[in-house]
Amino acid sequence: METAVDHDAETIVTVIGVPTGACPVCGSPRVETRYGPSRFAECPACGLGRVLGYDGGRADYWASKETSDPYWADAKRRYFLSALAMLPRGRLLDLGGGTGEFAAIALEAGWDAYSFDTSPEATAAARARLGRRALEVPAGGFDVVTLWCVIAHLPEPGQLLESARTALRGGGTLWLTTPNFAFQRRYARLLALVHRPLLFGTSDDHVWHFTTHSLRRLLEAHGFHDVRFHHRGVIEWCSTGHSSSRLLISGKRAWNSVVYAGYRLGMPLATSELQVTARLPG
Repeated sequence: METAVDHDAETIVTVIGVPTGACPVCGSPRVETRYGPSRFAECPACGLGRVLGYDGGRADYWASKETSDPYWADAKRRYFLSALAMLPRGRLLDLGGGTGEFAAIALEAGWDAYSFDTSPEATAAARARLGRRALEVPAGGFDVVTLWCVIAHLPEPGQLLESARTALRGGGTLWLTTPNFAFQRRYARLLALVHRPLLFGTSDDHVWHFTTHSLRRLLEAHGFHDVRFHHRGVIEWCSTGHSSSRLLISGKRAWNSVVYAGYRLGMPLATSELQVTARLPG
C-alpha cells in the first residue's frame, strides 16, 4: 500500500500499489485505487479516474433517464434554463441529447436548438418530440454545443470532444457537465461509515471520473481555451424520481452552494458535479 496526494481535494488517498499504465490526459503513471466495491485506475497527478472492470455500453441507458414526477421535472427544467441564461445565444446542438428533453426546453426558451444522439431508440423518441430538429447525422456550424453528463460514459472521451469541436464554429462555446471525482471519493468514504457502498460504473454507467485538473487539461489538449467552472444547479440525472431522495438532494444543493462560493475565493472545487464552459479560438 502507498499514499498519493489528491490535488483537487487536498486529502491523502490510499492506493493499491499496482501500476495500471499511463494517464491518457497527463501521461503520469496510474495506480489502482478502491472505494468500496469499485476499482479505479487513478492518476495521482491530475486526479482522473477510470473504472476498472466496466467498459460502458449498457443497452437500456435511456430507459430510466426520464421521470413523470413533477418535482424532478421542474428541477431539471430550472437547471436547464439556468445554464441557457449564461450561454451566448445562437444555434445550439445538444450532443448526446438522448430523447431531446434539453433541446425541447431550449426551443421553448427561443433558441434555435437541435439534438443528436447515436442511440436509435433515443433518436426515435427525440424525433417524436422535436421533429427534424432531432438530427440523424452530425452537423456543424453551431454557436453552442452542450454535453449533459455524456463524457463520463464513453470509453474514448477525447473522441467526443473532437466531435464537439467539429460541430462548433470558430469562437463557439462548449457547455459540459460530469460528476466531480473529488466529491465522489468523499461521498464514498461517508457511506462506508454506515456500511453502505457507493457503486461506480455498473450501477451508474460511468466509465470515467474527472477532477477540475484532469478535465481542464483534456479540454485544452483538444483545442479549447477559456475553461471556466460554474454552479448552476443540481438535478441528479440518475434519480428514479422517488420523493424520498429529496432530502439527500437538498443536502447536496447546500453543499454545492457553499463549496462553489469557496472556489470563487480560491479554494479547491468539490461540487458534486463539474459544470464547465470552454471556447474554441475564433
